[in-house]
Amino acid sequence: MLKFIQKSFKAKMVLIITISIFLSGVGISAIILKSQYDSQLEQMKIDGLNIAKITAKNIENASVESTEERVQSIVEELGTSNGIQYTDLIDVNMVDVIDSQKEEIGKSFADDDATIATVRDKKDSPSFYVDPTGSTVLDIQVPVDFKVGDHQIAAVDIGISMDSLYENIYNSIIKSCILTLALIIVFSIIPVLIINVIAIKPLREGVELATSIADKDLRMCISSNSKDEVGSIINSM
Repeated sequence: MLKFIQKSFKAKMVLIITISIFLSGVGISAIILKSQYDSQLEQMKIDGLNIAKITAKNIENASVESTEERVQSIVEELGTSNGIQYTDLIDVNMVDVIDSQKEEIGKSFADDDATIATVRDKKDSPSFYVDPTGSTVLDIQVPVDFKVGDHQIAAVDIGISMDSLYENIYNSIIKSCILTLALIIVFSIIPVLIINVIAIKPLREGVELATSIADKDLRMCISSNSKDEVGSIINSM
Protein backbone atom coordinates (compact mmCIF):
# COMPACT_ATOMS: atom_id res chain seq x y z
CA MET A 1 0.00 0.00 0.00
CA LEU A 2 2.80 2.40 0.95
CA LYS A 3 4.68 1.64 -2.28
CA PHE A 4 1.52 2.28 -4.30
CA ILE A 5 1.07 5.68 -2.64
CA GLN A 6 4.73 6.54 -3.25
CA LYS A 7 4.42 5.74 -6.96
CA SER A 8 0.99 7.26 -7.59
CA PHE A 9 0.46 11.03 -7.61
CA LYS A 10 -3.29 10.44 -7.60
CA ALA A 11 -3.03 8.26 -4.49
CA LYS A 12 -1.00 10.98 -2.76
CA MET A 13 -3.58 13.64 -3.62
CA VAL A 14 -6.45 11.42 -2.48
CA LEU A 15 -4.65 10.71 0.79
CA ILE A 16 -3.88 14.38 1.45
CA ILE A 17 -7.43 15.49 0.66
CA THR A 18 -9.00 12.71 2.72
CA ILE A 19 -6.82 13.43 5.74
CA SER A 20 -7.44 17.19 5.47
CA ILE A 21 -11.21 16.81 5.22
CA PHE A 22 -11.25 14.18 7.96
CA LEU A 23 -9.30 16.35 10.41
CA SER A 24 -11.41 19.39 9.56
CA GLY A 25 -14.59 17.34 9.94
CA VAL A 26 -13.47 15.91 13.27
CA GLY A 27 -12.63 19.37 14.60
CA ILE A 28 -15.91 20.92 13.47
CA SER A 29 -17.87 17.89 14.70
CA ALA A 30 -16.23 18.08 18.11
CA ILE A 31 -17.27 21.72 18.45
CA ILE A 32 -20.84 20.99 17.32
CA LEU A 33 -21.20 17.93 19.57
CA LYS A 34 -19.83 19.82 22.59
CA SER A 35 -22.29 22.63 21.93
CA GLN A 36 -25.10 20.11 21.50
CA TYR A 37 -24.17 18.33 24.74
CA ASP A 38 -24.01 21.58 26.73
CA SER A 39 -27.32 22.72 25.26
CA GLN A 40 -29.10 19.47 26.13
CA LEU A 41 -27.55 19.46 29.60
CA GLU A 42 -28.87 22.97 30.19
CA GLN A 43 -32.29 21.90 28.91
CA MET A 44 -32.19 18.96 31.35
CA LYS A 45 -31.64 21.42 34.19
CA ILE A 46 -34.57 23.56 33.04
CA ASP A 47 -36.89 20.55 32.69
CA GLY A 48 -35.77 19.16 36.05
CA LEU A 49 -36.31 22.52 37.72
CA ASN A 50 -39.84 22.70 36.32
CA ILE A 51 -40.61 19.21 37.62
CA ALA A 52 -39.17 20.14 41.03
CA LYS A 53 -41.20 23.37 41.24
CA ILE A 54 -44.44 21.62 40.28
CA THR A 55 -43.79 18.82 42.78
CA ALA A 56 -42.94 21.31 45.55
CA LYS A 57 -46.13 23.29 44.83
CA ASN A 58 -48.25 20.14 44.83
CA ILE A 59 -46.79 19.13 48.20
CA GLU A 60 -47.40 22.62 49.58
CA ASN A 61 -51.04 22.58 48.41
CA ALA A 62 -51.61 19.07 49.72
CA SER A 63 -50.08 19.90 53.11
CA VAL A 64 -52.68 22.56 53.96
CA GLU A 65 -54.40 21.51 57.21
CA SER A 66 -52.75 18.08 56.97
CA THR A 67 -50.99 16.30 59.80
CA GLU A 68 -47.28 15.60 59.72
CA GLU A 69 -47.99 11.91 59.13
CA ARG A 70 -50.28 12.75 56.22
CA VAL A 71 -47.65 15.04 54.64
CA GLN A 72 -45.10 12.23 55.01
CA SER A 73 -47.45 9.98 53.00
CA ILE A 74 -47.94 12.70 50.40
CA VAL A 75 -44.18 13.15 50.05
CA GLU A 76 -43.69 9.40 49.65
CA GLU A 77 -46.35 9.39 46.91
CA LEU A 78 -45.57 12.59 45.00
CA GLY A 79 -41.86 12.53 45.75
CA THR A 80 -41.18 9.32 43.85
CA SER A 81 -43.02 10.03 40.59
CA ASN A 82 -41.83 11.46 37.25
CA GLY A 83 -38.39 9.90 37.63
CA ILE A 84 -37.87 11.47 41.07
CA GLN A 85 -35.62 9.43 43.35
CA TYR A 86 -36.25 11.28 46.58
CA THR A 87 -37.98 14.32 48.05
CA ASP A 88 -37.37 15.87 51.44
CA LEU A 89 -38.65 18.93 53.29
CA ILE A 90 -36.07 21.07 55.07
CA ASP A 91 -37.10 23.48 57.81
CA VAL A 92 -35.66 26.90 58.66
CA ASN A 93 -33.15 25.21 61.00
CA MET A 94 -31.65 23.32 58.02
CA VAL A 95 -33.00 19.98 59.25
CA ASP A 96 -34.63 17.29 57.09
CA VAL A 97 -38.02 16.89 58.81
CA ILE A 98 -39.99 14.91 56.19
CA ASP A 99 -38.40 12.64 53.61
CA SER A 100 -39.54 10.04 51.06
CA GLN A 101 -36.48 8.12 52.29
CA LYS A 102 -37.50 7.78 55.95
CA GLU A 103 -34.01 6.87 57.11
CA GLU A 104 -32.82 10.37 56.12
CA ILE A 105 -35.26 12.19 58.43
CA GLY A 106 -33.38 14.25 61.02
CA LYS A 107 -30.34 14.84 58.80
CA SER A 108 -28.83 18.32 59.17
CA PHE A 109 -28.04 20.49 56.14
CA ALA A 110 -26.49 23.28 58.23
CA ASP A 111 -23.10 22.86 56.52
CA ASP A 112 -24.47 22.41 52.98
CA ASP A 113 -23.75 25.48 50.84
CA ALA A 114 -26.61 24.81 48.41
CA THR A 115 -29.16 24.53 51.21
CA ILE A 116 -27.84 27.64 52.95
CA ALA A 117 -28.09 29.61 49.69
CA THR A 118 -31.61 28.31 48.99
CA VAL A 119 -32.94 29.12 52.46
CA ARG A 120 -31.09 32.43 52.83
CA ASP A 121 -31.33 33.80 49.29
CA LYS A 122 -34.63 32.15 48.30
CA LYS A 123 -32.95 30.90 45.13
CA ASP A 124 -33.24 27.58 43.28
CA SER A 125 -30.11 25.49 43.54
CA PRO A 126 -29.73 22.74 40.86
CA SER A 127 -26.58 20.58 40.76
CA PHE A 128 -25.49 17.19 39.41
CA TYR A 129 -23.87 14.40 41.40
CA VAL A 130 -23.28 10.66 41.10
CA ASP A 131 -24.93 8.52 43.80
CA PRO A 132 -23.34 5.37 45.32
CA THR A 133 -25.02 3.18 42.67
CA GLY A 134 -23.29 5.12 39.88
CA SER A 135 -26.45 6.88 38.68
CA THR A 136 -26.31 10.58 37.81
CA VAL A 137 -28.81 12.61 39.83
CA LEU A 138 -29.96 16.20 39.36
CA ASP A 139 -30.41 17.55 42.89
CA ILE A 140 -32.67 20.61 43.04
CA GLN A 141 -33.52 22.66 46.10
CA VAL A 142 -36.56 24.87 45.72
CA PRO A 143 -37.28 27.64 48.26
CA VAL A 144 -40.77 27.44 49.83
CA ASP A 145 -42.61 28.95 52.77
CA PHE A 146 -45.29 26.85 54.46
CA LYS A 147 -45.83 25.02 57.72
CA VAL A 148 -46.17 21.34 58.48
CA GLY A 149 -47.20 20.89 62.10
CA ASP A 150 -44.69 22.83 64.17
CA HIS A 151 -42.12 22.97 61.38
CA GLN A 152 -41.65 26.00 59.13
CA ILE A 153 -40.55 24.50 55.80
CA ALA A 154 -37.99 26.63 53.97
CA ALA A 155 -36.87 24.34 51.13
CA VAL A 156 -37.92 21.24 49.23
CA ASP A 157 -34.98 19.08 48.11
CA ILE A 158 -35.73 16.85 45.11
CA GLY A 159 -33.44 14.38 43.35
CA ILE A 160 -34.22 13.42 39.75
CA SER A 161 -32.52 10.49 38.00
CA MET A 162 -30.74 11.60 34.84
CA ASP A 163 -29.90 8.11 33.51
CA SER A 164 -32.69 7.95 30.92
CA LEU A 165 -32.06 11.55 29.83
CA TYR A 166 -28.32 10.94 29.54
CA GLU A 167 -29.08 7.87 27.44
CA ASN A 168 -31.09 10.08 25.08
CA ILE A 169 -28.16 12.53 24.86
CA TYR A 170 -25.68 9.75 24.10
CA ASN A 171 -27.99 8.26 21.43
CA SER A 172 -28.33 11.70 19.87
CA ILE A 173 -24.54 12.16 19.87
CA ILE A 174 -23.98 8.72 18.31
CA LYS A 175 -26.45 9.56 15.53
CA SER A 176 -24.67 12.87 14.96
CA CYS A 177 -21.30 11.07 14.77
CA ILE A 178 -22.63 8.61 12.18
CA LEU A 179 -24.06 11.48 10.11
CA THR A 180 -20.77 13.38 10.40
CA LEU A 181 -18.78 10.34 9.26
CA ALA A 182 -21.09 9.93 6.26
CA LEU A 183 -20.66 13.61 5.34
CA ILE A 184 -16.87 13.34 5.67
CA ILE A 185 -16.86 10.38 3.26
CA VAL A 186 -19.09 12.22 0.76
CA PHE A 187 -17.08 15.44 0.93
CA SER A 188 -13.87 13.43 0.50
CA ILE A 189 -15.12 11.82 -2.71
CA ILE A 190 -16.28 15.03 -4.43
CA PRO A 191 -12.91 16.88 -4.43
CA VAL A 192 -11.13 13.67 -5.46
CA LEU A 193 -13.37 13.43 -8.53
CA ILE A 194 -12.80 17.10 -9.35
CA ILE A 195 -9.02 16.81 -9.01
CA ASN A 196 -9.08 13.67 -11.13
CA VAL A 197 -10.66 15.65 -13.99
CA ILE A 198 -8.70 18.91 -13.75
CA ALA A 199 -5.27 17.58 -12.72
CA ILE A 200 -4.81 13.80 -12.72
CA LYS A 201 -6.20 13.16 -16.23
CA PRO A 202 -4.03 15.84 -17.93
CA LEU A 203 -0.97 14.60 -16.02
CA ARG A 204 -1.65 11.05 -17.17
CA GLU A 205 -1.83 12.28 -20.78
CA GLY A 206 1.44 14.16 -20.24
CA VAL A 207 3.08 10.97 -18.95
CA GLU A 208 1.88 9.09 -22.04
CA LEU A 209 3.29 11.84 -24.30
CA ALA A 210 6.64 11.84 -22.45
CA THR A 211 6.84 8.05 -22.71
CA SER A 212 6.09 8.23 -26.44
CA ILE A 213 8.86 10.79 -26.97
CA ALA A 214 11.31 8.70 -24.92
CA ASP A 215 10.50 5.77 -27.22
CA LYS A 216 11.27 8.01 -30.27
CA ASP A 217 7.62 7.80 -31.32
CA LEU A 218 6.60 11.32 -32.36
CA ARG A 219 3.27 10.43 -33.87
CA MET A 220 1.33 11.18 -30.68
CA CYS A 221 -0.31 14.62 -30.51
CA ILE A 222 -1.88 16.16 -27.41
CA SER A 223 -3.10 19.73 -27.04
CA SER A 224 -4.15 21.09 -23.67
CA ASN A 225 -6.47 24.06 -23.23
CA SER A 226 -5.45 24.39 -19.61
CA LYS A 227 -3.55 27.58 -18.72
CA ASP A 228 -2.05 26.20 -15.52
CA GLU A 229 1.36 24.55 -14.98
CA VAL A 230 0.18 21.14 -16.18
CA GLY A 231 -1.19 22.60 -19.43
CA SER A 232 2.03 24.57 -20.02
CA ILE A 233 4.20 21.48 -19.59
CA ILE A 234 2.07 19.41 -21.99
CA ASN A 235 1.97 22.15 -24.67
CA SER A 236 5.74 22.71 -24.37
CA MET A 237 6.39 19.02 -24.87
